[in-house]
Amino acid sequence: MRSRERAASLFVQPPHDIDELKMTPRRNPRSNKNARSKRRPKGKRGDDYQRAVAQVAKSLDPSATVEVGVWIDGPDGRRDLDVVIRCKRSDFPPVVFIECKDWNRPIGIAFIDALDSKRRDLGASIAMICSNSGFTAEALHKAARVGIPTLAALIKDDRRIRVVVRQQIYTRIVEFVHHSALFHHHNLSEQARTALRDPCYTAEWLYVGKSIEAWIAQELLEIAAMAPISRAFVARFAFRHPVEFHFREIPIEVVGIDIRAAFKVKWMTQTAEINASQGMYDYLRKVVVFGPGAYQYHVTVNSETWGEPVAIEDVPPQLLIPFDRRTPPAIPSNEMTLGMIKNMPQSDPKDAPNLAQFIVSREIVDEELIQEPSTPA
Repeated sequence: MRSRERAASLFVQPPHDIDELKMTPRRNPRSNKNARSKRRPKGKRGDDYQRAVAQVAKSLDPSATVEVGVWIDGPDGRRDLDVVIRCKRSDFPPVVFIECKDWNRPIGIAFIDALDSKRRDLGASIAMICSNSGFTAEALHKAARVGIPTLAALIKDDRRIRVVVRQQIYTRIVEFVHHSALFHHHNLSEQARTALRDPCYTAEWLYVGKSIEAWIAQELLEIAAMAPISRAFVARFAFRHPVEFHFREIPIEVVGIDIRAAFKVKWMTQTAEINASQGMYDYLRKVVVFGPGAYQYHVTVNSETWGEPVAIEDVPPQLLIPFDRRTPPAIPSNEMTLGMIKNMPQSDPKDAPNLAQFIVSREIVDEELIQEPSTPA
């Protein structure tokens, strides 16, 4: 029987290089100014993994300086740090360090305890732990309580990465109940008035030869793509001056468009295998984060059934928070979700004309979503 599992990929922008990635050799903590500095032996277990983690960290914030293998003075002497990130952005912590564990078994609670102690000793802005073998449930519980992000570096087909992330994921099926457009115009010619008396379809409206229906699909996709709950709304767009559209080859000056629509969100759940061309999996938030770059998100899912339906009360609360209201992660990043949208306009959003240059105001007003009556028993 053919497997129903398929791999899905999402793309963002072109990758940055990692020229600022610095390799700082660790020094013997007992050495002094007169003693000869000692470099750690080449090929030490975990070195390759630390470099892989640093590579991913650099991709998340290309403006940051990333150092691998440094010593920092603490209250009890010099302390060994695997990866140190010095952020230049004012909206993120200035110093972040990542403890790297290249083990063959899940990382336990003792490592979270040790990192929590080290973080307090060194006064670090943020301390994280990155494991090449996952974490125990106790470790994740403690990490969540003390605020230590638990991560897995993901670089698809890289021999340094051995972790296999399997996670119960929650996806959305967004199905439009209806969508329609109302065009505001004035100074209509008699020919235009006659044409508009007939039933009008958005696919018949064009701007410089491009489909207005594709633009409407683009706007609906932007609203629905990240929506955690069902919604009915009207989106009103006003133009700064009349824009000449064509309806059945008849020129019509349009001053604004209203899009009225409603969609329902159905949450689904399944166990998926997660990977990425380059990114970081966050075990506590259950998301893959990316930096600016042409990175791919790979998730093996059953894309025919999308798993089993789940009540909205059983969806993790953080997934129901709109993206623009979520607390940003400690390292700058982009966040991806997976879902399917049904009953969109037929035109491809990629074929949309550029109407943004004309829009002077954009207002979205929620309306009452009419629920379908339940079927009698």
